[in-house]
Amino acid sequence: MSEIILTQEEQENLKGKKEEACQLLTNKAILEKAKTAELAPMEKKELDYITETEKAKFYVSRFVRPKVNVSENEIVEVYNANKAVFDNQNIQFAQARENVYSQLFNNRAAQIEADYVKEIVDNMEKDVVLTREDLQFTRGNSDVMKTFVINKVILENAKKNKFEIEEKDNLTLIENNVLLNYYADRSVKDKIRISQQEIEKIYNENKENFGQTPVDVAYNQIGNALVGEKATQLKQELSKEVAKEYNIDAKLAKYSL
Repeated sequence: MSEIILTQEEQENLKGKKEEACQLLTNKAILEKAKTAELAPMEKKELDYITETEKAKFYVSRFVRPKVNVSENEIVEVYNANKAVFDNQNIQFAQARENVYSQLFNNRAAQIEADYVKEIVDNMEKDVVLTREDLQFTRGNSDVMKTFVINKVILENAKKNKFEIEEKDNLTLIENNVLLNYYADRSVKDKIRISQQEIEKIYNENKENFGQTPVDVAYNQIGNALVGEKATQLKQELSKEVAKEYNIDAKLAKYSL
């Protein structure tokens, strides 16, 4: 069992934030368990796929974000065109401005990102080779297969531009975050149980809120919400178990926070 500690920088940033410090130490402990967990071949492939997807998104975003420009005039124009909607929802200009800016920024970024990815694909220097295991993982899903291929092309471009060296710390952070979340999800997913009775009870108690929504759609929405709630609850229980196993409270007491 490796030592779980806070770095000097983390200690300084967490002054007066004991709960956050406790959670950080607990997350480090969960990550330690995740690194030693045995994964089946397809689980390993899934983890690699998620990690590569997040790295590719990070690489593209570092290129795209500086190129996105949203002017104040554009924001005001959209706000004025939708002022009645904001007024009806009692949304003040400051908040409305943030909403409009985010929408314009994201829309523009998505287009620049699409163009940039197309440019990378059009100028790739070698073919992308998928192994038998890669194809088995995609299960014939065209969207997954497309993402799988594009990830490889983008990350090859990133490697050529020495992005892995320049952003080593951030990429390591991405790897750790993906592994931590994957391990937590994997640890709780088989423990989630949702009964038809639970779904029907919630539907019947809130039927008027679903309006004209078809029953099967409403049931699906309720089921997804219950799965999310139970997953969150189980992850909280996992954190408590790991905190106890690694004696996080005692470790936290060593720091002057």
